[in-house]
Amino acid sequence: IEASSLIRNGGFDLASGWTVSSGQISDGGNPGRCVRIVGLGGASQDVLVARRQMTLTAAVDVQTNGVQAQAGKPGYAFAAVYQTDETGRLVASHDFAQLTGTQAWQRYSHTFRVHPEADYVSLRCGLFQADGETRFDNWTLVAGSEARRLDEVAVIRAEAMLPPP
Repeated sequence: IEASSLIRNGGFDLASGWTVSSGQISDGGNPGRCVRIVGLGGASQDVLVARRQMTLTAAVDVQTNGVQAQAGKPGYAFAAVYQTDETGRLVASHDFAQLTGTQAWQRYSHTFRVHPEADYVSLRCGLFQADGETRFDNWTLVAGSEARRLDEVAVIRAEAMLPPP
């Protein structure tokens, strides 16, 4: 294992590391456990980056079942990277998966440079203005531009991976 992931509990096998709203950690992952969202809701995890301008790559497995936009809205299941300053002000964001319909497990990734004003990278997933069910599993966040699977990374404390300021 060469790379290390900055995310705690990317496979949802423990009951820690994630803030889950209107969803649950459940069986049915890819494999094992996952976060399952039915109706509006989602999950997030914030990672301290302390304005260190480095290249990171986020990746996640996503499965959808009957996801459709609510009437008159542009809804979808999503996986996203948000970047915020220490006060929570959004300084950058990017949805790297926006899905509707039904699909089997598929991996999505996004490579980005940490914004100069970002203190935190927030990985977020869920349903936005949509009905249906979606599952997320095997999140990784690694330094560099190559997406990694959960079984390809070591999980370490985020502070240990960051280069000096």
